[in-house]
Amino acid sequence: MMFYDIPTGGSGMGFYCFLQDQGETPAERFKASLPPTIFFDSISDDGRRFNLSARLSVSVYQEANMVILETNVLPIIAYGETLEQASAAFQEHFAFLWESIAQQPDDILTPDAQDAKRTQLNMVSGIAASV
Repeated sequence: MMFYDIPTGGSGMGFYCFLQDQGETPAERFKASLPPTIFFDSISDDGRRFNLSARLSVSVYQEANMVILETNVLPIIAYGETLEQASAAFQEHFAFLWESIAQQPDDILTPDAQDAKRTQLNMVSGIAASV
């Protein structure tokens, strides 16, 4: 048995993974090392840190050797070859959603986009420069 501390790179998430190392194939080890859920206390992208009012729960799964992150709170599905790449993509999508929907006037948004805007505005407690 091995425990891995996956580096978070200042992303605001952190977790430990458990991996049983007894003859699994690399694909099985990769899949077994993925946690089912990760949590973000903040989102960092492009020099900004979005401080969240509550911890954001994000589901983690694997499809075709890609790590996929998804939350049912916002319309974000992100992927990458590694958990770190998927996490970076998720944070980039969050920031894009902030600019393209949350900062726009309601009259140009669809009802679904207005719901996403309200959700994201309620989630973000503040924005600071990230290091």
